[in-house]
Amino acid sequence: MITFTETQRKLVLNHTALYPEYALLDPTLLTTVPRQAQVAAGMDALTHAVESYLSREATKRSQQWALRAIELIAQHFRIAVQNPADLEAQAGMQQAAMIAGLAFSVSRLGIVHAMALPLSALFGVPHGVANAILLPYGLEFNRPAVVEQVGNIARAMGVCKDSDMTEEASKKAVAAIRELAEDVGAPGCMREVGVAEATIERMAQDAIESAHISRNPRPVKIDDIISLYHKAY
Repeated sequence: MITFTETQRKLVLNHTALYPEYALLDPTLLTTVPRQAQVAAGMDALTHAVESYLSREATKRSQQWALRAIELIAQHFRIAVQNPADLEAQAGMQQAAMIAGLAFSVSRLGIVHAMALPLSALFGVPHGVANAILLPYGLEFNRPAVVEQVGNIARAMGVCKDSDMTEEASKKAVAAIRELAEDVGAPGCMREVGVAEATIERMAQDAIESAHISRNPRPVKIDDIISLYHKAY
């Protein structure tokens, strides 16, 4: 990540030459991580998985990775936050974060990440916290365009029945993500983290210029972003 302090913009540095060949996952390192950092990292991983799964550039393989990451997060996130000494839960979250990273390295992301970047650049909101606040709103915005896929997210989270209709399942996905964020103690709105409502139009202009927007499953206009920011405020 690169933060331009003079222009107050945050951009992503990305190239295939930067990708590691191996990852060493040691869950014992997470047992002393501050709760706030763990919550932010977990919600970031969930957002990576959800947006990767719904991306216009998703492949069958990247979607498989994304759904697996969502399953692991739904299974382990609450436990990892409530009991940091639980190595099984910590290992599950590490695996989920890594797999979600593999997925979005292929597919890229969407509207939530585009909207999250200005919160960090202008107000210093941790990236994962910004995603935690905005993910339910971004998912609800995209839901009409990808109802079946959002329903699959609910199934991966284990919150719907096989008999649930697609529309009902998709609504349960949004509700489940809101509930998970609340259960782990993530902030619920932008005002809680010091974002000024007067900057919404500027943030929307920055967000619409993000490369993530072109990967979003539903076409996005700047008025859509302004509306979502107000809802999340």
